[in-house]
Amino acid sequence: MFSSSFRRPSMAGWRAWGRTLAGLDDARGDDELYAHLVRSLFPSPAAMLAANVMGAGVAAAAWCMTRDGAFLVGLAVLMISGFARMRLILEYHERAARPMRRADHESYDLRFFAWSLLFGIAIGLVSARTLFYPMSLGIHALGVGAAIGYAMGFAARNAGRPNLVLSQLLACIVPLLLSYAWTAPPHTPVYLILLSGVIISNVRVTRTLKDNIVQHFHATLETEKLARVDALTQLSNRHAFSSRLDAAIAEHPEKPFAILFLDLDRFKEINDTLGHSFGDAVIREMGRRLAALAPHAAGLARFGGDEFLLQLDQTDAAAIDALCAKVQDSLSQPFEAETLSTRTTVTIGVALYPDHGATREELFRMADIALYEAKAQGGGCWRRFDAALATEMELRRVLERDMRAAIDRGEFVAFFQPIYNLRDRSVVACEALVRWRHPAKGLISPALFIPIAEKSAMIEEIGAHILKEACHAAATWPAHVAVAVNISAAQFVRPDRLITTVQEALAASRLRPDRLHLEITESLLLQDSALTRRAIQRLVEIGVKFALDDFGAGYSSLSYLKDYPFSKVKIDRTFTESLMSCAASPSIVKAVVQIAADLALDVVVEGIETVEEEDLLRRLGPSQGQGFLFSKPLPPEATRRLFAGEQAARRSA
Repeated sequence: MFSSSFRRPSMAGWRAWGRTLAGLDDARGDDELYAHLVRSLFPSPAAMLAANVMGAGVAAAAWCMTRDGAFLVGLAVLMISGFARMRLILEYHERAARPMRRADHESYDLRFFAWSLLFGIAIGLVSARTLFYPMSLGIHALGVGAAIGYAMGFAARNAGRPNLVLSQLLACIVPLLLSYAWTAPPHTPVYLILLSGVIISNVRVTRTLKDNIVQHFHATLETEKLARVDALTQLSNRHAFSSRLDAAIAEHPEKPFAILFLDLDRFKEINDTLGHSFGDAVIREMGRRLAALAPHAAGLARFGGDEFLLQLDQTDAAAIDALCAKVQDSLSQPFEAETLSTRTTVTIGVALYPDHGATREELFRMADIALYEAKAQGGGCWRRFDAALATEMELRRVLERDMRAAIDRGEFVAFFQPIYNLRDRSVVACEALVRWRHPAKGLISPALFIPIAEKSAMIEEIGAHILKEACHAAATWPAHVAVAVNISAAQFVRPDRLITTVQEALAASRLRPDRLHLEITESLLLQDSALTRRAIQRLVEIGVKFALDDFGAGYSSLSYLKDYPFSKVKIDRTFTESLMSCAASPSIVKAVVQIAADLALDVVVEGIETVEEEDLLRRLGPSQGQGFLFSKPLPPEATRRLFAGEQAARRSA
């Protein structure tokens, strides 16, 4: 009867049980999470050396006290397994510099488990052996403390691996339990209960923490996706494409390639007449069609708005012309969404490496010049950069000359776009935006002159002027309203001058420092300059607050929020644009809001243009927002009227 009911496990069953015990089946189906968990096994060699020294030291001390050969055997096992783990850690760190598959991680995971299990058993047996000697020698506390310390340290470092933790706890603690039961010293029941409690409590805590670790890991992955992927099209974003180009130039400087800069014609008209939701649908479809046409080895990214970048690993004129023709044919087909439909064309600028530029920045600039020339010809065509396009650069030099005169004539002025509390629609701040009032051309867009100013010393003069105007204007506003001023990375080239400018602006306007919010972007932080860090810290000490602007438009590493004293995060308008059409965007916004809340940061969402976006954002939790739904940028006098109207409304209420 016994033999008929008992079924011996098969070899496959034993193998599956062994994989579970070793933790090899953790995060099955999620290789990224599994790799993250495995990496936690491999700390710095210094940390592992401390554990090895502790184990070997206990065994050596026990042998010195007792001259028992069993402790020498334990010492040998501890040294062998400890050395093996050290060597494995060094090997893993070297191997991790290259891409690894799950099978590679499993190999290291299994070997580390085996050596750690041997180390844990040796610690447990050495500790258990100490109980066979009189308590007066003091080695009981030495042995028991070593076993419990190692077990709890291993459990703390691998909180996301319950099965792995359980095996290590059993290896260390069970020999002690058996030894106490065998030797029966005074208070044995108490020791047995306490040691059993160590196992049970650590396993329970580890299982509880695992869910938190997994949730945090996935939230971090989702948020850091901002660094690589455009939310609307799911293509690479500008930063990811730039990194690809930099790597291509650095690794194969002799290998030529081509850059295609694509811009959809009439896109603003499509947005204005058919709505932003339809515009988003057009951009998504444009990305899909380009991805279908791009060669397998090509790099494709959304540069921003309706602009895309394509890298080809060749410079053959016929091949480039053929691809441009295919792209134009595909994108000239109707774009349809719901009941709407439209036709448009695409304009393409082409630049070749290394003929037209030796760096990524030069290639972008030359492709942009070629695109500009193609647009000037009516659009719907493509142009390669050539020497004749240098005339365009001359026009930009003329614009630069006019800008220098404009500074002297005071033509650069500050407009202010209100930032609203999303809960009650009250104004909490205004962002200062520079405008150029040209005597002949009227208001000139900052998109035309800011890039030129940033490449010259003019950005310091313009920035200082706008900062002082903004502080003077804010001093006339209600005391609870702050003013936000964008600070270019170029202004931090001479941080002492920037600090002096801020101090002078605050002193002249008598504005409280905490009402001045300086907005900086990741382009400044990517340099990780000690001078920049000190300048930011000095301004914070004065009382000025800092905001991380355009979060999500580029690399947007979460470490910036930890390493710099920000009080506010501004989510880039690209996420607002895709909020109603891209399922991932609300999740990403919610994740950023949660992280910001944990760090006690305010969150501002830019580019709110519809009531539906505002309603959804209220549910997602950001505290503040700005956009054309609330107000366009206003001149100073209109801003003062806005506050006067708010105050009158409060009095009447």
